[in-house]
Amino acid sequence: MQVIWNPHTLLGTALFLPLHNSVAELAAISPQNEQQLPLPADCNQLLTKLSRPVVALSGKPVRFVPPIADDNESTNRYEPRVYEHGEVQTRENSWHDLFNALVWVRFPRAKAAINARHIEQQKLHGLQATRSAAQDAMTLFDESGVIVACSDPSLSQLLLQHEWKKLFWDHREDVLTHMRFYIFGHALYEKALQPYAAMTGKVSVFSVCKNSHLNQIDTQLAELDNLLSARLMHEIKAAKDFSPLPIMGVPGWCDANEVESFYDNKDIFRPARKMVL
Repeated sequence: MQVIWNPHTLLGTALFLPLHNSVAELAAISPQNEQQLPLPADCNQLLTKLSRPVVALSGKPVRFVPPIADDNESTNRYEPRVYEHGEVQTRENSWHDLFNALVWVRFPRAKAAINARHIEQQKLHGLQATRSAAQDAMTLFDESGVIVACSDPSLSQLLLQHEWKKLFWDHREDVLTHMRFYIFGHALYEKALQPYAAMTGKVSVFSVCKNSHLNQIDTQLAELDNLLSARLMHEIKAAKDFSPLPIMGVPGWCDANEVESFYDNKDIFRPARKMVL
């Protein structure tokens, strides 16, 4: 993807809110020319500025390293290398890998939980061509996850029931007051560089206190990181445990959704499937 590195653009876009502080610090660490993204070494320097170390569940400190030359070996060893050595394989000049590194910085416990679940499943099933349902779920959320914090259970129900227009238009002010949406998946961040109407994420919804949105963003995200890591470790069994979310429907995430008719597109805002008895 030939998108120019411009931290000011990321900092001015609501979809990238969880990464804003890290992007600003990364830009200060090593200003780049327009053709090169920050290097893995820059991301490692970013790790040193955190108040507590980022570690895998094995206790190994995380750092970003070059990938193994052999593609097959690189794929097979990716998760074990993180768990056993704290080494996250990171390609240079790759938006996908840069966002992966930034999510490690922002949501370290949840990323460590995903890695630990992969290791757990590899020990149970070995390295198979077909991954387990739990591995598919971890990969899905790792790539396309969205964290939703909600202080009004009725709004959570509308989301889970896919009542998109009722949620995002009829209850728009309630959503802006009681719900917060934070992208987690690094592939979803990459897509958000050039967003399109049909972008879809997979959500995990958490009930939070009424005034939690008044806390500083770092405090909010740290609390959600803790909640998400526990859920990923102990509750998520398969991809069906996540609900879909039409990303561009979130109020404030695109100008087009300021018009009611935007939510009438059933190819994007699909109703929930009816159960067949």
